[in-house]
Amino acid sequence: MLGFTPSRVHRSNSSTLVIGGDGNVAVLDRENNIAKQSLTSIDSISLSALAEDVLIVSSQPQAPSLGSKIGLIEIQPETPSIAGEIPELPTGSILPFSWDRVLEGTLEALCSEGSNFIFVLHRLGIYSMEITGTKGEIKVNEKWRSPYPTWKNAMGSGISDRVAAMCFSHHGFNVLSEGGEWLRLSSENGEILSQGTLKVRDPVYRASDLGDHGIMIMTRGSHAVIVDHDFNSKHDFTGLPGPVLDVLVNEGIVRWTGWRHDGEFSTAGGEFTLHTRREIGVGMINDNWCVCNDGKVVSWGPYSSESEAV
Repeated sequence: MLGFTPSRVHRSNSSTLVIGGDGNVAVLDRENNIAKQSLTSIDSISLSALAEDVLIVSSQPQAPSLGSKIGLIEIQPETPSIAGEIPELPTGSILPFSWDRVLEGTLEALCSEGSNFIFVLHRLGIYSMEITGTKGEIKVNEKWRSPYPTWKNAMGSGISDRVAAMCFSHHGFNVLSEGGEWLRLSSENGEILSQGTLKVRDPVYRASDLGDHGIMIMTRGSHAVIVDHDFNSKHDFTGLPGPVLDVLVNEGIVRWTGWRHDGEFSTAGGEFTLHTRREIGVGMINDNWCVCNDGKVVSWGPYSSESEAV
């Protein structure tokens, strides 16, 4: 079992990282056991992303006059990467930042793709950054910046006009508001390519690209939707036990985990299966395993009292 409460799971080709809001980071091996566990120098991680072998973490300002802090941590092994090799994270130590900054404003959203990451500063703008260099000498360069979105529609009760979710797709870079408005920006220069409004019943929370199968929009309520890359609704999921918190797709089968349930949807046949569980699924490790809020790694699907712990 993890010694902390997990808040997010990041998957890469070589490892699975579990992030705790209290600054803990754990690496799981291919048997879902803890290979390494360490602390970051950030006491409270608000947002995180994984750009290849670099973990990006941020904290919220400690005072209104200060900006958010963002830091990059290299997790690649000392030797050239081998499939299934576990990155070196010194157990019990403080992970050093290879690059860090105190930003000019409050970080609102963060995501990554390849060696690039994009963040949003509240009311200030959207910033695309590129990570270059070698181990111990990484550099971060700004690629482009775009103005903070101006949403056209009035917000509903309990919904703010902040940026709630972002994700890359092969059509561009997508930005969504809590109210369901969206922008598609060019990944190359930040130019607005298209925009519109998606009808959602609850505030948008997260978004995840499903490749050729579209984008899954997750909300803070019992509603999730898969849209195509023009943001037309394809599959609507209502009456869920609670929010969907993480999703992945494999050969047309979409699987997710979330608030006291796991879900599965076949994009080919349209079959939908829902499994309730006692725990809250925080993140998917792979098709068959997920991390829950109690710090256990459990099998995806029907609840079992024999769920395996880390």
